Amino acid sequence: MKSAEKNDIDKDVIDFVIPLCATIHLARDTITLVLLSMGVMMIAGTVPTFGMMLPFILMLGVTMVAAHGIPAWAQSIG
Repeated sequence: MKSAEKNDIDKDVIDFVIPLCATIHLARDTITLVLLSMGVMMIAGTVPTFGMMLPFILMLGVTMVAAHGIPAWAQSIG
């Protein structure tokens, strides 16, 4: 973020784009967590349905994107 500031990029753009783009690699992690949770459910004898997994997938997606934006947000208000 400091390098972007040195290149005269708008502060609002830096605060939004850099934390969001830092989460791009998390797609693989999100898919892995969903598949592993489905595997544990199958081992336990429960057949996962789309209705059971949808809330988990949505919550995990929001968490994965939002978690990395928090340090930048806290730095901007601090």
